[in-house]
Amino acid sequence: MTRPSLLVVTPLVPWPVRDGHTLRVANLLEALAPAWDVTLIAPAGPAPPGVAEAIAVSLPQVSTVPWRYDASPLGEALDRMLARRRFDRALMFAGAEALGFNRRDLPPAVADLIDCNALETSRGAPASSARCASRARFP
Repeated sequence: MTRPSLLVVTPLVPWPVRDGHTLRVANLLEALAPAWDVTLIAPAGPAPPGVAEAIAVSLPQVSTVPWRYDASPLGEALDRMLARRRFDRALMFAGAEALGFNRRDLPPAVADLIDCNALETSRGAPASSARCASRARFP
């Protein structure tokens, strides 16, 4: 029996693990790999164990907040992959989720929006006494 196919898109190199976001992505991909045929679209770098196919893209700057970087290389790789192959499901990690909006060629998808986006966004917000106090706890 063939495994169902899963297309995964992330704006960050998920391997090797270096922080909470990459830990989440790498562990989730490793857990899904035995049951799914995983194709990963991500910035150039090593693929986590169990990924059947890795499509490397060049991103000059990456972020899990989509308006903070040019996602067009990820979008172009997604276009090429969906023109080439049909997938059973898709998993769009934070920072890539907007690439799936209003696409008729994308299979049913899950957008994995993680809570670190709130922290990352707050780091770019104007300083306030409350923000400065909380930032001391979360550098």
